[in-house]
Amino acid sequence: TIWAMNKEEITLEDLQERISNFVEKANLSANRIKFTQKVSSQATDPKPLSSSVGMNLYRIIQEALNNALRHAEPTHVQLHIKQTDSSLKIEVMDDGQGFDTSQRTSGNGLSNMRKRAEEIGAELSLDAEPSKGTQLVVEYHVS
Repeated sequence: TIWAMNKEEITLEDLQERISNFVEKANLSANRIKFTQKVSSQATDPKPLSSSVGMNLYRIIQEALNNALRHAEPTHVQLHIKQTDSSLKIEVMDDGQGFDTSQRTSGNGLSNMRKRAEEIGAELSLDAEPSKGTQLVVEYHVS
């Protein structure tokens, strides 16, 4: 969190570096899981994010990855980040056990991710089904 607080703006590269560090640590603790990370930019004029937006997006990604590791029992977790001139789209997908989204969960992870997305004006969607994995998508529209 300190890295975000010490900057007024965060670039996609800053965010990617922090996420890569987190994924490397997760990979060490869960060596049976394959992690794939893809970051692409199609923006002609990439705009940096405010520190608040960058920190909230990082925390959403961190929570989604932690949830996959703790609950999903996946063999593969994918993280895709795509930047365009108008948006930043983040997808976290796993091939784990999934869950029934209509059932109330006992943890705070999903509600925290939704609150963080709402705070920064991002759209968050979750697609999960028992035995079919989970896909979380966050889309932040750059102003």
